[in-house]
Formats: sequence, structure tokens, C-alpha cells
Amino acid sequence: MTNKNIAVGFVCISIASAAFVFSLGSKQRKFSEEINVSRMETQARWIKLLDKSNPELHDAVIAAMLVSKDSGKEVFILRENDTNKKLKYKLSILRGNADNIMSYTHKDSWFSFDHYNDKDGPWLSTAENQLFIENKLNRYYKELNIK
Repeated sequence: MTNKNIAVGFVCISIASAAFVFSLGSKQRKFSEEINVSRMETQARWIKLLDKSNPELHDAVIAAMLVSKDSGKEVFILRENDTNKKLKYKLSILRGNADNIMSYTHKDSWFSFDHYNDKDGPWLSTAENQLFIENKLNRYYKELNIK
């Protein structure tokens, strides 16, 4: 084969490949629109994940949410450093400096993380990623009639 024949063959294959890709790309995908996950949905999932991984912190988070709702104030969750106490966490309306893990404000439905770390439990982003993947899969299932 001459170089000219190889070049012509290469051009023909390139054109055929481009035409094939173009024909695939011209179809509209129903699941191509943006998938949104709400903050409230993410927080609810995170609380459930926290219940499985760190029930003591989960209980402190629920208590902080109730206290914030009743008081209208930001409530901080602090590490309990006194080893004589049964609970690992305590609540305060005062910021706890290095002991401060996180806080919750009911009026904004907002968690603020300070010294929260991997040992404390899953991150909000873990819950958000799970919900995003579930929503995306549900769209695929719907489009493919998988029930």
C-alpha cells in the first residue's frame, strides 16, 4: 500500500467515525437537565447517616435542633473532655473554642461545622453525593422503564 492509499483510508474512517458520533450526539437525552438536591434533603439524609455512624453525636444534634427551635438561638455542640461524664458531647449557647464541633441555628435551618472531623461521622457532602446519585439513577430508571 502506498502512503496515499493509507491517507485516503484514514480520511474515510475519520469521516465515518465523525458521522457516527454526530448521529449519536444529535439525540436529546431526557436526563441531561440539571439534577438539584435541596439543602434540607441533604441535612435530613446526613442526620440519618450520622445516626448509624455516631449515635451519640446524632442525639446531640437532635437535641441542639430542639433547643435552637425553642430558644431562637444558635446552639453549639461541644466535645465533653471530662472522662468521668457518660456523654461525649454537651450543648451550649456559648461558642466552645477548640471543643466546638458544630452549631445549629433553627431560624436559618443551618449547620455550621467548626472542629468536626472524620471521626465524628460522615460529612454533609457524603449525603449530598448519595442523593445526587440516587436522583440520577432514578431518572435513568424512569427513562428505561425500570421499576
